[in-house]
Amino acid sequence: MARLVVNPDSPESWEIELRPGRNALGRSEENDFQIEHASVSSAHCQIEVTGGSAILKDLGSTNGTFVEGQLVEEAKLRSGQVFCLGDVRLRFEADSSDEPTPSPPSPLPGAKPSVPVGRVPLARREPRFAAGVCGAFLYPLKKDGALLLVTGTIFLSIIEAGKFFARFAAVRGIGLGSVIGLAFLSLLTAIGVGYLTGYLQRVVTGTAMGDQAAPDWPDVTDFWANILSPLLQLVATILACLLPAFVVAMFVQEAGNSGQASLWVACALGGIYFPMAFLAVAMFDSVAALNPLLVVPSIAKIPGTYLVTVALLGAMLMVKWAGDYLLPKAIPIPIVPSVISMLVGLYLLTVEARVLGLLYLVNKERLAWFGRR
Repeated sequence: MARLVVNPDSPESWEIELRPGRNALGRSEENDFQIEHASVSSAHCQIEVTGGSAILKDLGSTNGTFVEGQLVEEAKLRSGQVFCLGDVRLRFEADSSDEPTPSPPSPLPGAKPSVPVGRVPLARREPRFAAGVCGAFLYPLKKDGALLLVTGTIFLSIIEAGKFFARFAAVRGIGLGSVIGLAFLSLLTAIGVGYLTGYLQRVVTGTAMGDQAAPDWPDVTDFWANILSPLLQLVATILACLLPAFVVAMFVQEAGNSGQASLWVACALGGIYFPMAFLAVAMFDSVAALNPLLVVPSIAKIPGTYLVTVALLGAMLMVKWAGDYLLPKAIPIPIVPSVISMLVGLYLLTVEARVLGLLYLVNKERLAWFGRR
């Protein structure tokens, strides 16, 4: 009988009884055995059990599969051998009747270490931010991504249509009708922004955990978790980033040109602060992550990569603004430019959220937000 001991020699250890044949392991519920940990990919690896032998095969996981410290694509396991799926340790155990696989001989002094058959050097499997960013532009289109973009655009377009009628009622209404129109307009705006923010947070956290496909849209029936909570977190993030500008603005009128320059600097610093703040709130699912004692040191740990991220997000924002300005002139047809702009904007926001998730995935060891569990 072959089995795995997860978190061996610890109070949190538990066992997996392997079946003859293929055994799929990963974070997704679709696997034969689910291992719920952020460093484990949705479909991480498989173990083929045949008689007294077991073959471990990595399935293209993000954080890799390691056997005795060596990153492997495929390896034969022996009883008592420890291997890791990302940050999760496991020990393979088999009946004593199974013949163990002999350990490889130690290299001679001065000899170059060889890479065993079926294994690849670590450098070939480390997540690379530049390559991930290039792939981020295809991310919204993978699998059902295009369908998600279309359905999301339709949903947001319906909300925009409701906002148009609410705005019309607010402007043309009299007394109570105007108040009701404004209230309905505010409600629809809050629902749309909160729902979109909740989806973008899912993209960030899914990417940070190694998911390769875009997540499903949140369930609208869970109003607090998927709409109101993301909305409040976004508002808190924006206010935290604008706070220095608000403070400077109080003194700008009496400070002349230097005060105006200080205001622009404060706004720029808020813009630089925002991406890391949004990432931290999404990962911790708490506005407490806006604490400068967390955000500022995190930026300082990865300054080069982070500034590239900020510049990229700023460039995509400029593209969106330019599109909003040029589309009505290029396509003078009612409604069509706004729908196209909404589709492009949703695509770019998804790409931006993907980039933030990759920023964490590639630099999680340096950031060390959650430590090693």
